[in-house]
Amino acid sequence: HSNLVNNPISDWSTSNGPRISGEDPNSAIYETKRIDLEFTSNSLYVQFDGHKEISGEFRVFYKLFRNDSQDFQQNYLPFNINGLSDKIVNSNIKKNGFSEYKFTAENLPQYSSFMIKVIMTSTDQAQAPRLKNFRAIALRSYNIE
Repeated sequence: HSNLVNNPISDWSTSNGPRISGEDPNSAIYETKRIDLEFTSNSLYVQFDGHKEISGEFRVFYKLFRNDSQDFQQNYLPFNINGLSDKIVNSNIKKNGFSEYKFTAENLPQYSSFMIKVIMTSTDQAQAPRLKNFRAIALRSYNIE
């Protein structure tokens, strides 16, 4: 038995595939529905518990919807330039061990809706990354210089 997981991208900071809806070359993707907010926000926080072995990785992207732009023009943007978490998270040694992943994007243009996409990659189909306890929080923060 094998998992639908792959690792087709070599340079995450420049690859356009994951940014454009429907063009992502990755096999293992978790994508939220569009989340509409009551009040506009300008920061975004994603957190989950993830399990990955040495061959795997999590990449997280966000898509913002603003009142002043057309929805079809929106592309996904990676957290932290390359989609990686705020801090380096080591691989899990225990089979059912999970580690905490955090992704923060601050000082964004004000938005009224958003979507999150989690890409799970691995060079070994027997070692697919897994996640649980997924949370995405829209924040309205002061501008930090």
